[in-house]
Amino acid sequence: MLLTSACTPLAKAMVGEVYTPLNNANGMIGIGDSTAAAAKGQTDLQAASNKTYLPMDDTYPTLVDTVMTFQVTADGDTANYVWNEFLVCDASPGTAWCRFVQQLNGGVAKSSGQTWVLQVAITMGRNDAAN
Repeated sequence: MLLTSACTPLAKAMVGEVYTPLNNANGMIGIGDSTAAAAKGQTDLQAASNKTYLPMDDTYPTLVDTVMTFQVTADGDTANYVWNEFLVCDASPGTAWCRFVQQLNGGVAKSSGQTWVLQVAITMGRNDAAN
């Protein structure tokens, strides 16, 4: 879900004003354990304590046509809990662009010593189902 807070930087980009881009230097993905439904007015992860913000992996994000792909890697010491919610943002969290809720790995928590890679693809475009 594209969040309301993303509207300002998108508008700034469209008219040539200064904004913080979701590039490799600024883009992040937040990971949390909350199962609260996504809502357009949210500005951060909803988890009370289990939340982690990771910088983009090298060469990410990518853009192919209208698909933006973001990727982060959590090493063995990072984000060791159930992954339920995700936030594409700049800074930590700075501007929240997109939040979604999806239980990964069948609800099994990431354990110490495991490395997990998370990739988020966002397609910009028209929702034909709404017509």
